[in-house]
Amino acid sequence: MTSPTPPPQLDDATIRKVIAEIEWLCQMGSLAEARGAAQALADCIPGDPRGPAVLGIVLAKGKHMAAAVDPLGQAVRHFPKSTEVNFYHGLALYNVGRMADAEAAFKAVLAINPREIHALQNLGATLAADGRPAEARAVFEQVLAIDANSELAWLGVADSYRGIADREVRHAALERALAINPDNRQARHMLDATLGRTPDHPDWRYVSEFFDAYADRFETHLVGALNYVGHSVLATMLREAYPAQDRFPRVLDIGCGTGLLGAELVAHYRCRDLVGIDLSQRMLDAARSRGCYTDLKRAEATAALKRDTTTYDLMAAADVLIYIGAVDQLFAACAARLNDGGILAFSVESLDDDEDAPAGFMLRDNTRYGHRRDYLLDQAQTAGFRVVAEREGAIRRHGGRDEMGLYMILEKTTG
Repeated sequence: MTSPTPPPQLDDATIRKVIAEIEWLCQMGSLAEARGAAQALADCIPGDPRGPAVLGIVLAKGKHMAAAVDPLGQAVRHFPKSTEVNFYHGLALYNVGRMADAEAAFKAVLAINPREIHALQNLGATLAADGRPAEARAVFEQVLAIDANSELAWLGVADSYRGIADREVRHAALERALAINPDNRQARHMLDATLGRTPDHPDWRYVSEFFDAYADRFETHLVGALNYVGHSVLATMLREAYPAQDRFPRVLDIGCGTGLLGAELVAHYRCRDLVGIDLSQRMLDAARSRGCYTDLKRAEATAALKRDTTTYDLMAAADVLIYIGAVDQLFAACAARLNDGGILAFSVESLDDDEDAPAGFMLRDNTRYGHRRDYLLDQAQTAGFRVVAEREGAIRRHGGRDEMGLYMILEKTTG
């Protein structure tokens, strides 16, 4: 298939024809070709607001949200009553973490068409991400008044109820979402947390899907809005315990995400190899753009380590074990691939004293795992580690309070 290439000078009829061809390419799923044609069109008609409008929409459809923000921002000034331009502008803004601006964009769509269900759904998601669950719930309920079979709205309603007293309502909403789509892995994971079930780990496909969708706004939201500090605390503890810059020539960043911890490590240590592993391809793409990794792999960590023959001097997992319950297999796999004296550094969310976790870990209402210190120590000793350093402290803020965690540095014993 050949992309439509606009000629150097375009009359109005030709511009409309090229736009129609670009729209057709999008409908056919040929987003890369559509993006090239949209860029060519914008280059050929400088000053014409249709250029940035089409380019921004195509970029947003292709999940290039950060790149879509500016052209759509230009377009919306010229087409303030366009529901399409405002909607995609809102999507792009949401995905780069600009929640207040995304909210305004979706509300602009709804001012034109109050029953535009996609704008309502995304407004609800924006309010939820902005830490306003009651307002989000009200919007999702508006969606359900229009379409009682909106699984996204039922999921949104469920997500807006997080307290123990709300479990019955949350349970009912999740059951409705699953009745509509039994394959909704996020709803199943939330239902496990709601019913007090604690699998050893979640469905890895859920984790991959969740972080693929979260990747574009991950750092803006997690670091900017939630004040996440786990990567910095872990890196600081490593520097304090092992100040020599040549201490870790070969490093594995488990659940590397966008590379927050990797960037901290290479800022101090002269790593010959820095390998990142993650379940999300979009997170790996973001990590690659940092330029600090020598290799990046898409895989589940325990399985990958069992297959690997490489040995490492340091393995680090910042904010990763909150998505893993039972750590015995991971600890054993790490020990098998660490050199004697090698280091395993990680963070977990701490369980409160009143949280019943007979296994030593539990899936909490926030859909993340919490771990008990004694459980971690037992598993570390079994795998052949000794504790070098540990620290309690905040990991992030949510709902106006610090979410507390435990940071640990373990050393593989000789033998």
